[in-house]
Amino acid sequence: MITTEAESEGDEAPVPPRPLKSVTAVSAELAEEPSLAGLSVEVLHGRMPPEEKDAVMGRFQRGETDVLVSTTVVEVGVDVPNASVMVVMDADRFGVSQLHQLRGRIGRGGFPGSASSSPAPTPSPP
Repeated sequence: MITTEAESEGDEAPVPPRPLKSVTAVSAELAEEPSLAGLSVEVLHGRMPPEEKDAVMGRFQRGETDVLVSTTVVEVGVDVPNASVMVVMDADRFGVSQLHQLRGRIGRGGFPGSASSSPAPTPSPP
């Protein structure tokens, strides 16, 4: 169990596990984001049938999909030269090697790559 020092008494207090958001939930949130209005948002994850994954990746490679919300299925073997920005949510859940592999998926074409990470939210004191 992950623990944190409680400031007042110095006792260890359990940190509740953070719920994971599905790629579908994140995609739905992004689709409602006013700053992304007019951009197409699609989902890619490992439980999709292979032909559906190929179709999604094909659209992304051709530039028909602007924002791809994905699991780490993109970690290895995906080469999309026009992919230039990546945000890794809950980056603290990944190892350095995984983050390095993910970062390697962007900035392969004529545009520089930019990767950002979103760490875990800091738990509120009791």
